Amino acid sequence: MRQTAMALALLWLFLCPAPQANAVDPTGTIEPASLAELTWDFEGEVLGELAGNARVEPAGPTAAMGFVGLPESNRALVLGAPGGFVRVVDTADDGPLDFRAEECITIEAWVRLDGTRSSGYVYLVGKGRTYETGVRENHNYALRLALGADAAKPSFLFSTQRADGGLQYHRWTAKSGFAPDRHWHHVAVAYQFGHPDSIRGYVDGRPTGGRWDMAGPTTAAPVVDNDSLWIGSARGGAPESSLVGAIDDVRIHRRLIKEAEIATRRVVPQRVPQWPQGVAADQVAIVLSDRAPSHSAFPTLPITETFRFSMPRTVLHRLPARFLPGGIRGGWSGPVLGQLFVQTALPAGPIELLIRSPGKSRLWIDGQIVLETPPRRLFPDAHQPFVEYDPVHPAIRTPHVGDQERIVDWLSDGRAHTFVLETLIGSSSSRCEPGETVVAWRRPGGMFEVLAPQGSDFGQDELPEVLPLTDTEFERYLQWADRTLNRLDDALLRQASSLEDDFWHRRHVLARRAVAGWDVASSAIPTDLQSIDDLLESHCLESGASQAEIQQVARPLDDLAFYRRLSLDTIGVPPSLAEVQQYLDIPADSRRGWAIEQRLADPRWADHWTSLWQDLLAENPNILKPSLNNTGPFRFWIHDSLAVNKPLDRFVTELIRMEGDPFAGGPAGFGMATQNDVPMAEKAHVIVAAFLGENLKCARCHDAPYHPWTQRDLFQVAALLAEKPISVPATSSVPAAFFERRGGDAPIRTTLHPGDEVSPAWPAQLLPDEVALDVPLDPELLGRADGPRERLAALITRGENRRFPRVVVNRVWQRLMGWAFVTEASDWHDNAVHNAALLDFLARGLVESGYDFKELVRSIVSSDVYGRSALDPAGLPKHLRHAGPWRRRLTAEQLVDSLHAAMQVEMSTEPITFDPEGSQKRQNFLNLGPARRAWQLTSLANERDRPSLSLPRAGAVVECLEAFGWQAARQSPVEHRQVEPNVIQPSVLANGNLTTYVTRMSDRSGLTIMAQQAKTPNEFIDCLYLMALTRHPTPAEREELLRLIEPGFENRVRPASPPAPSADIIRGFVTWSNHFDVRSNKLMRDLEARAAMGPQPTTRLVEDWRERAEDAAWALLNLPEFQFVP
Repeated sequence: MRQTAMALALLWLFLCPAPQANAVDPTGTIEPASLAELTWDFEGEVLGELAGNARVEPAGPTAAMGFVGLPESNRALVLGAPGGFVRVVDTADDGPLDFRAEECITIEAWVRLDGTRSSGYVYLVGKGRTYETGVRENHNYALRLALGADAAKPSFLFSTQRADGGLQYHRWTAKSGFAPDRHWHHVAVAYQFGHPDSIRGYVDGRPTGGRWDMAGPTTAAPVVDNDSLWIGSARGGAPESSLVGAIDDVRIHRRLIKEAEIATRRVVPQRVPQWPQGVAADQVAIVLSDRAPSHSAFPTLPITETFRFSMPRTVLHRLPARFLPGGIRGGWSGPVLGQLFVQTALPAGPIELLIRSPGKSRLWIDGQIVLETPPRRLFPDAHQPFVEYDPVHPAIRTPHVGDQERIVDWLSDGRAHTFVLETLIGSSSSRCEPGETVVAWRRPGGMFEVLAPQGSDFGQDELPEVLPLTDTEFERYLQWADRTLNRLDDALLRQASSLEDDFWHRRHVLARRAVAGWDVASSAIPTDLQSIDDLLESHCLESGASQAEIQQVARPLDDLAFYRRLSLDTIGVPPSLAEVQQYLDIPADSRRGWAIEQRLADPRWADHWTSLWQDLLAENPNILKPSLNNTGPFRFWIHDSLAVNKPLDRFVTELIRMEGDPFAGGPAGFGMATQNDVPMAEKAHVIVAAFLGENLKCARCHDAPYHPWTQRDLFQVAALLAEKPISVPATSSVPAAFFERRGGDAPIRTTLHPGDEVSPAWPAQLLPDEVALDVPLDPELLGRADGPRERLAALITRGENRRFPRVVVNRVWQRLMGWAFVTEASDWHDNAVHNAALLDFLARGLVESGYDFKELVRSIVSSDVYGRSALDPAGLPKHLRHAGPWRRRLTAEQLVDSLHAAMQVEMSTEPITFDPEGSQKRQNFLNLGPARRAWQLTSLANERDRPSLSLPRAGAVVECLEAFGWQAARQSPVEHRQVEPNVIQPSVLANGNLTTYVTRMSDRSGLTIMAQQAKTPNEFIDCLYLMALTRHPTPAEREELLRLIEPGFENRVRPASPPAPSADIIRGFVTWSNHFDVRSNKLMRDLEARAAMGPQPTTRLVEDWRERAEDAAWALLNLPEFQFVP
């Protein structure tokens, strides 16, 4: 900034006496002079001494960055690490750096923040408090930045003399600031000492209010002494006071700079959004750019685009998922700038335009802003008022909770225009959720319609040409948009996952070589038996069974029973009526093979198997503030992994790496264990139990009393996961007083003590043979840097490790067959292996398949033994108990999902969150989204037990899940559920809200459609049995249901079918920030009552007949048969 410096030099010559004018010591000492202004522009010789890591480089703000009037090249003071600064020594009284009572001072500077701190104060310019001559709080004056998560605010600080001789700080802090976005910003503060109302603050050329937030305003004189002035730090270069970034054009004036002059400092042309290249005009282009500077101000400089996609309407209700290489869930780094571009023509004449959005938004038309909304308020407490929406039309949809609505009049000329909605989504510390961001229009007095591109035929088969802003039509669009975004997410997942496929292919080549070298002599597999059926039958015969006995107790299932079992075991729900009919159309000799391939390719596969790993890995998210052993929602990574069928060795490796966003569903969430003194010790126990079948839990606070494992063994694995030594805390140790009281009679012993440090290592005594500790790790097994986690994952999953595939096979076999090779699947120590030959055969096959989970399941469900009738082991002699599958009850998830699937009703809950407006901190309030399958539920408990924090529709599902053994909270791995029958289960199924919901014949129910299409009562009964039980009724069952269904069947369908009356539109909002309000409690009670009543029944069927048909469906779902796998 040479021109500025030259101009100021001329001004100084005019104002100051010539003999003293340039009395500047090169070491940084300033001689007495009544300088009107001091400037550090870092273009020539620096006024002062560079200290620490301070350096001057051509890194300042320039015209090329978009700043008007600045040079093309500019030097600045660069402070790359804490502790760097410029020192200017003051050696005389009444020098140019001294300011006394009644004198004016303006301090201004350009600054670029590069650090990551989000709290505290860093110094731009400060005189005093340097600690050069000892610790003194002698602030003459200082311009600092108050750091926050979303903004850095200018702050002015000085000291005054107290009556007792001490010093008192007085601090003023601006209300607004600039985003810590690594861009250049300009700040200034002007003040006349002794006149507290004179204080003025400026950010990027604009004035900002503020307040005296320490010791209040004062008329006292400031401290004046000869301490040095520092630029960039204070307090001896303390890191917490030091700027990390760069400073330029620092100026200190002896006058109050006017607002008009400050406005010229940082001039940036208004950024007008441009239509994205390559996007056709018949779509709505949605452009997302994360890491926007602030949630409260739109970026003035260009921002890098992150992702774009197209939709048919100007609606944004959620962001696409983000994936790191390998298909690991990352997160959006807020704030996110969302831009919705649409070109369309509206009818000529007066038009009203409406925008809704939770955050700061603005609507552009042809480059001009016509409508804006203010920034959202973040982190409000729970005492905010209850708000009811005042509708602009009786039938208009109520805005999403937290969304702001603005309407403006606009005169349309009937021609095409470019509309752009810009909105800031989330913040750096809150969730990035767009609510129901929408642009709509109407003629005055009419219903608002969502803005759509001109001439678009996008999705016309599914979407109407006009989308009114009403509940029914808008919900229909959101369902369509969800399906579209789900397909987009799946494509992004598969693309990201494939980036590491080559590495895993190479890994599996090594694994196949290793398994070929397994010690055949020690293998339990007979060389002449090479199939599941042969090995199982051989074992039964060796146990004393005869072939006749085996055939007698384990008869083949019929085709329909097999299809039901297969469907429940692979996708978690029974086949639909259409699927049954398609299955029966396949020739009998190929029917089962067709069904197996169909089910293994079904996307619902992931929905079913996710819950198994949630239990084993103790996935335990909490939607309301962390409690003991809460994790992140890494359920989404589990589901993703199953959806693309990641090999099981890759699954374990990604889990152990713990990468991704812990709150967006990445495996980093597994690494969380809130309120746990050694989180990685908990994770070590989980991993060893889940994948190696050994229980280290009892070694957490002492050596295990019934196993050979010591506390050191567990902490060694924990240190591998932590990738550093771990010190044993006192809270993870048995107090010495316990042993003193017991003397030599203590049932436990300790070999570690509080404060002992344990280094990362695999315990030498933990499965040394099966893990093959004597075989060095092949470097080809390491996909990332050779760190402790990577080596641990390779040790567990390499082909030489025989325990890992056997443990996995044991778990999957138990899931599908009802019995296990090793009964205690997570504690193999000293437990017998039943049919070791079959276990080893399947384990070898798993490794040879490349650890393919689906291939393992395919081999089991394709066997003859899987297709046999279920056995009751309690009623059989020991030698016949394993001749076929055991009778199994449905898991809680299977039961709940099957209730919905059988009646062809979609599960529909509220978003699983207590903060639907997304205004709270993301680490305290999760949003798991609406549940469509049971694995998506979690604990709905809240610390306050208030009705306003209930989720009625989700609560009905959770009530049923818990009755059948599901655990809402998993503070530890769940190995065995309480699945025994209890008195609550029939009550919940018979009288619970969930059964009412699924059996209600509404306009959305598949049962309603089937009832309208059935030609005879017998056809209706056949279809109902196939839907609910996947079989035909017996003659007695048919006769009983005919008495219920036949009367009135011919006239059941109303000739004119008026739509079902809609419920009253809810106009209130309930969220965390207003849940204390009594009106929130009342509204939630009303919603609970509405949920208990179930959906609105259809009016297309005569009411009396409909109710009898619902009773028939209710009766079938309450049969004990429904609760069992065939």
